Amino acid sequence: MRDLNGLRDALRRFAAERDWEQFHSPKNLAMALSVEAAELMEHFQWTTEDQSRNLTDEALRKVRDELADVLLYLIRLADQLDVDLIESAHAKIEINESKYPVEVVRPNEIGSTKHILESAAQVGAEVSEFELEVQFRCAGSDGFINWVDNTLAIRRTANVIWEGHEGFEFRIVPSPEELEREIREKAAQGFTARVSAGFCWPWSEPRDDGTLVDDVVIGDYRRPWDAKPGSRNLAPGIPSAALWATDPNGIDQIGCVYNIQGFELDFVGVIWGRDLRYSFDEQRWIGEKAESADSVVKRSRERFVDLVKNTYRVLLSRGMKGCYVYFMDKDTERFVRSRMESGNWTVTEASRVAEPRDRYE
Repeated sequence: MRDLNGLRDALRRFAAERDWEQFHSPKNLAMALSVEAAELMEHFQWTTEDQSRNLTDEALRKVRDELADVLLYLIRLADQLDVDLIESAHAKIEINESKYPVEVVRPNEIGSTKHILESAAQVGAEVSEFELEVQFRCAGSDGFINWVDNTLAIRRTANVIWEGHEGFEFRIVPSPEELEREIREKAAQGFTARVSAGFCWPWSEPRDDGTLVDDVVIGDYRRPWDAKPGSRNLAPGIPSAALWATDPNGIDQIGCVYNIQGFELDFVGVIWGRDLRYSFDEQRWIGEKAESADSVVKRSRERFVDLVKNTYRVLLSRGMKGCYVYFMDKDTERFVRSRMESGNWTVTEASRVAEPRDRYE
């Protein structure tokens, strides 16, 4: 009886022997399941994060009993509805993989659940799977991530129009200078804030004296990319790639997707280049290889547009409290504005909700 079917059969016998089947309607079972889940939660209600991970033997025994109750009611409910829990769980994992795609921005990047499971099976490793119910980027707004995905046509979601989210600020700005001004202002207030950009300019090696080349040029606006990972003998005041997001001098460089991909910021500024534009005539996204400086992605053929979409998805989702965007292509800007309730949406509550993190340190 060491599988779900064995438990199901035991529960059937248990209920039949006590003539309880008359009470085991899906409604009653669902209500009982929620009560047992609440009793499980009660054991963690006033614990700290550390205490919840280091339960006493007595507390763990009680939690074990509540977990068993939850599982038994779940199995009984699924039996009454003729639901295959294993099959449904695997189907839900596939849905979640589509709903929350791995942020692949280069053709050789991997990391899907399927790939991990297959690799683990090859070496006999045990894998535990957990579903992330809440994400903390974008002020915990799944709506913003869903809207980005829908707008970029990565996947269809219900969030067609960005209507704003209290605590998260999204705004389109008219110039790269304004974008940087906004970001510097947030940094001066104590937030972590950086400017990033699509990979539309060469990423040069440091000069012999360790200074960085002003690769990102838009009219009179000129800034260097952040230092490449592994760059040595950098000039004083220039942080390494690993410290770009936390060193105060990192604000003087533009974050490349291959560096910013590993960071979380309070506020992110995004320069949306011409490598991805929206065509109103064709009613679709167009990938412009000639505007890309990413030699690897440019060789990806038909995958180019999807990889560039993922690049901007990564950049737009780095901020936990806000995101500002400057568009080089105005048709693309107009299209994104058409997917916003207001052409220049700002959540006024953000100024009260978002507070410098050092206030809590």
